[in-house]
This record gives sequence, structure tokens and C-alpha cells, in this order.
Amino acid sequence: MKLGDRNLGIPAQIWGILTILGEGDFCLGFTRADYDDFEKAAKNFDVFTYPFYNFDGGAYGFVFVVKSFAKVEEPVLYFTITQHGSCDNICVIDWLGKRDYHNPPMTNSQRPENSRCAHFAFGQAGDVVSYVRVLVSQFVIGKAGAKIQTEGILAIEDADARKVVV
Repeated sequence: MKLGDRNLGIPAQIWGILTILGEGDFCLGFTRADYDDFEKAAKNFDVFTYPFYNFDGGAYGFVFVVKSFAKVEEPVLYFTITQHGSCDNICVIDWLGKRDYHNPPMTNSQRPENSRCAHFAFGQAGDVVSYVRVLVSQFVIGKAGAKIQTEGILAIEDADARKVVV
């Protein structure tokens, strides 16, 4: 009998994605050709990572909070990376919020109005990493919410979970 679960119930593929994101520069979605001051702008942002548990749906993973410490009036980027509760697909839900937003949504009914959910097939960690890097890069340069076109996306649904936007 184990007295503790060092994995915190979070699937191995989600830990793998966190490991990849933690090894290098988080924002590799843009180059100098896209945005001259990208490196300078990126230095003004912090990323915080917390466990994420959707107990109703069984989706476990991590929630990330990306915020500027230089411009405290700016919105904050929140996104989760989880394994889908009823299959092995990977889901990334992102939304903009205020700094005082402490609890990430745990069910579809709690998702903020402006959120979107991208679905990836099981094992597509590289595609998820590419998507997240573009997502964060767009936020850093002030283009949050723009359409993201990366490989491996099965579907993107908006906050009402009815419209597939791929």
C-alpha cells in the first residue's frame, strides 16, 4: 500500500509537457522578424504553475498564470493543460482574466465567456508545446485571442462548447 502519490494523480503525458515547457524558453513562438522587441517584452512577464483538478470531469493537469509585472493593469493569461476526463486526448483551455481571479474553472459551465478549448490526440506533446508557445507569445506581444494555427489540433471549441472553430 502506498501512502502517497508522487504524481498527484496527473497523467504522465501531462507531466511530460510540463517538463518540456520547463526546460527552455517558454515563448518560442515568435522570432525577431515577427516582433522586434519580443525578447525585451518577454522579460516583463512571469509564469506561475499550479495543479488543476476537475473532480467532476476527471480532467487532471496544470493551470498556468502568465502576467506582466511591469504593467499590473493588463489582463492575465490563464490556461490549463489537462488530459480529457473521458478519453486520453489532451486539452488546452485558455482565457484572459483579472489579477484577482483566484480559482480556475473546473467544469464547462464555469468556463469564462471568452475561453476556448483546443483538443489534441493522445501523445501529441510536441504539438501541445508548439500551441502553448504561440499562445503565450501572442499574449506577450498584445495579440491575445488571435487565431492559432499549429499542427495537430483536432478541434477548438469556444466557451459555449458548441462551436468547433478549427
